[in-house]
Amino acid sequence: MRKLVASLPELLLRGSHEPIRYPWVEWARLTLTISAANKIIMIHRSFLIRSFRSPLYAYTKMTCISAATTILREHSRVKEMDVAAIWIVPAFTIAARIIMMLDLLHKPKSDSDIPNCRQVVQTAIEGLPMDTNNRMDARGAMILVALLKEEAEGRDQHTSGHGDFSKFMGIPI
Repeated sequence: MRKLVASLPELLLRGSHEPIRYPWVEWARLTLTISAANKIIMIHRSFLIRSFRSPLYAYTKMTCISAATTILREHSRVKEMDVAAIWIVPAFTIAARIIMMLDLLHKPKSDSDIPNCRQVVQTAIEGLPMDTNNRMDARGAMILVALLKEEAEGRDQHTSGHGDFSKFMGIPI
């Protein structure tokens, strides 16, 4: 992946000092960053659920949360631009939002970062346009709202550690 990024034209790299001659270059940079961050998540996909349950996979967890954060940050910049949307941007941002939700779901009840993490997820949900024509965003929002509700109810019911969210998510642990 690093080799591939190193081979990109200077014009598409964030720190490029080349003058921007075309209005689409910044959009291309942001979209490329979102796509690259999603590829990092895809590389770690087979270990993702385990990474939230076992410290043996802490690197995967940290890497995926960092990539998800990058996707959400760059998506907020893309939304401000007046450009055509391509399907990968909402698809990858929904995946990033779900990873942030998984992080929240698997935090122990005693974790002091829960309110901050919950706020990140709520902000991510609010960032989804409730456009009835965009079924991907609408379904992503429904999933995230349901998971957030389950997280709040699960924390109320379980007094120690994590709630058992595996039944809700249909994931064998």
